[in-house]
Amino acid sequence: MDKRKSDRKIVNLKAEISAENNSYSGTIENISADGIYIQLKTAPTKSAKDFLPVTRINLKFQVPSGKTIDLTCESRWINIYM
Repeated sequence: MDKRKSDRKIVNLKAEISAENNSYSGTIENISADGIYIQLKTAPTKSAKDFLPVTRINLKFQVPSGKTIDLTCESRWINIYM
């Protein structure tokens, strides 16, 4: 069985994602030291081009303590069929 480099923490955090001058709402479903998995609330055919690997995206979300986190990230992979 393939073991990931970092353990993932399951979360459920609302997020706003900006990429290629478009904005999307989504939910962060898990976080690790190596990345964040986000489920977008949009039709995949409309958003797929905005998240091709190595695309820069801005990710904004609030942690349970109330602190807002604003990150510049890089898309690593996309699954439009999930």
